[in-house]
Amino acid sequence: MRAGGATAPAASPIGAGPGRRGPGLGAPGHGYVAAMSAPGAARAVVFAPAPLLEVIVEAGDPPDVHFHAGGQGFWVGRMIASLGVEVTLCSTFAGESGDLVRTLVEREDLRLRSVDRAGVSPCTIQDRRDGDRRDLVSMPPSPIGRHELDDLYGITLVEGVEADVLVLAGPDRYDDLVPADVYRRLAGDLRSNGTTVVADLSGEPLEAVLDGGVSVLKVNHDELADAGLTGGEGAEDLASAAADLARRGAERVIVTRAGEGVVALAGGRPVTAALPEVQVVDPGGRATR
Repeated sequence: MRAGGATAPAASPIGAGPGRRGPGLGAPGHGYVAAMSAPGAARAVVFAPAPLLEVIVEAGDPPDVHFHAGGQGFWVGRMIASLGVEVTLCSTFAGESGDLVRTLVEREDLRLRSVDRAGVSPCTIQDRRDGDRRDLVSMPPSPIGRHELDDLYGITLVEGVEADVLVLAGPDRYDDLVPADVYRRLAGDLRSNGTTVVADLSGEPLEAVLDGGVSVLKVNHDELADAGLTGGEGAEDLASAAADLARRGAERVIVTRAGEGVVALAGGRPVTAALPEVQVVDPGGRATR
């Protein structure tokens, strides 16, 4: 049951007629939520290589300026923590932007294991005074050095062995920040030690994590299309793509479609599931307060 006593949307086999219910997906919209809903799951680790500092200018007289932590890994970790799960974020921080975003992360209900490094952490300055998001400045992160990357891998491995679930979050828009093979190694090493591994990745990291093997793979339909992994955006096309990903190393696959619900493989069967009806602010799922 959801808050207010409403029943959560049911999952249905692809091609099922009205009223036919399929196997439940346990919060199908997000692979990490489904994984954390497993009985006994109490600890999660999120691999978030470089949290983002967001400086947001909003309408006011004078204008309101806000500072937020951001980035996929941070957002995922905060969302899991809201479920009452103990979450450890494994990250790197660099420079003044790193000092600021670290402070913002530490204010959240998250445990932090971090590596200090040279350079700067990523930062964006956005103007939202007219209601739309407009990037004024975008500062990419400095490269993560080999020794710092080894340290980040080490703390993630140690924390992950003791956790129920490891979530591998992507490097956001900075594709060269972390070598794709790091994702393959983490997935393989942690699964071999009994940890459930959830990956929310695209591009080369997605390809690499399939080689390492993954318990749950979450990907959105646009990313599948961009990678040439699906022939269309219909439910049957996405189900076929999910089956291909399962054959390549993913035990479960969840394909999100913004406000259109999800397509997933549950027990080897392709199913669709509707999501609660809400106003879509950002179809890419970008979460800011």
